Amino acid sequence: MQKSVLAVLAIVLVAGCVGQTTTPTTGGPGLAITSFTADVTEQTSTRDIRLFAEFENQGESKVLMSKSLVALIGPIGDGLLQWGVVPNNVSTFRRDLNPADVARDLPAGRDTKQWKVKAPSLDPGQSKTDTFTVRAYYDYEVKGIGNIVTYSEAEATAVQEQGDTLETGFFSTTRGPVELSIRSVPDPVIALGEETVTLEITISNVGGGTVYRAGQEVFTSDMTDVPGLDFSDLNKVNLMVDTALEETGTTCKTGAEQELIGGKPTTITCDFKVKVPANKQSYPVRVNATYGYYTEQSIQLTAVGRR
Repeated sequence: MQKSVLAVLAIVLVAGCVGQTTTPTTGGPGLAITSFTADVTEQTSTRDIRLFAEFENQGESKVLMSKSLVALIGPIGDGLLQWGVVPNNVSTFRRDLNPADVARDLPAGRDTKQWKVKAPSLDPGQSKTDTFTVRAYYDYEVKGIGNIVTYSEAEATAVQEQGDTLETGFFSTTRGPVELSIRSVPDPVIALGEETVTLEITISNVGGGTVYRAGQEVFTSDMTDVPGLDFSDLNKVNLMVDTALEETGTTCKTGAEQELIGGKPTTITCDFKVKVPANKQSYPVRVNATYGYYTEQSIQLTAVGRR
C-alpha cells in the first residue's frame, strides 16, 4: 500500500494521574491531528493506559484510505521495559476523509483511533517515563487555476489611450499543507511578435509537517513495523502545468519532480511562447502539485513499579 507524509510537530504533555485535556490542533490546512490524549499519564506495572487520537481533513483535497495511515510510535513490544499495545500500532483510516463542502453543507471528514498500552513490569520504587507519538501519513494535492492575458501592441495602446486599465492575469489555489503561489511575467503580455511569458510557481510547506514523495510504501504489508522513509524521499513535490501554450522546454507540461531544498520555499519557472493575438487573448492555466505529507503529536507516559 502506498502512502504520503506530513512534517513533525511534537507536543509534550505534563505527566499526571488524571485524564488529559485536548491538545492543540496541529498540521495546518491538511489532515490535522486535532487531539491526542490519554485517560491517565501514570500507571502501575502491567496495567493499561488508553490513548485516543482524533483526525480531521482541514484542507481542500480528499485523503484516500488507500494512501494514508496512522502509526503509534514508542517503546512498543514484548521486550524488557517495553510497553504492550492493542490493537496493532499501525493501521489505515476506516474511510476516505473528504474536505468540507460548504455549498452542500457537508462537514470535513473525521476519524478516530484508540489504543491500549500496557505498562512494563518494574520493581517497587522504580519508574520509567516514555514518549509516545501518533503520526499521520497521507498523499495530498493542491491545485491552482488562472490565466495569462495577451494583447497586441496596437490594442494595448488603444486601451491605455482611452484611459482604461489593461487586464492582468489572476490565479487562485486550493488549500493544503503545501502552498502554491503563481504569477506570470510579464503581466499582461504585450506581443510585438512571438514573445516569451514566464510562469513563476513558488512551492512552500506551510502545514507544520514534513513533505515527501507521493506514493511511497511507508510501512510493511503486515502493518507491524513503524513506517519509515528514505532521506531521498523527503521534500519532493510533483508539479504539472496544463495550458494550450507551447512550452520552450520540458520542465512543467510533462510533469517534473521538484525538491524543496532544506524544506524551504522553492520557485519554479516555466517559459511559454505567445504570438500576437488579433484581439485580447486569455489563456487558461492549470497547475497541480501532488505530494506525501506527515504530521505528528506526542505525549509522555510514566510506568511505576508496584509497591
